[in-house]
Amino acid sequence: MIYEWFFELSPWVQTLLVGGGLTIPTYLLGKSHAQDDQEEVIARTVEYLCDNNYIKYEQDENGDIVNLIPLHWSEKVNGTKSTN
Repeated sequence: MIYEWFFELSPWVQTLLVGGGLTIPTYLLGKSHAQDDQEEVIARTVEYLCDNNYIKYEQDENGDIVNLIPLHWSEKVNGTKSTN
């Protein structure tokens, strides 16, 4: 039989072969999927932060975000404008 050699190996070697056989394709699939969605995740995060007033921003006439305005630490903590 073609698979007889596998069962003659030690259990440790069998574990390495099966584990490696499952790990490598799973890693490559996850890596390719993560690269495709990275830009979308960043865009959704910025939109969420703007919609919930966590960051200041400016919009154009179409409603698209064109500029993120930095928020100074003293302004966030004290609620006052920074003099810098």
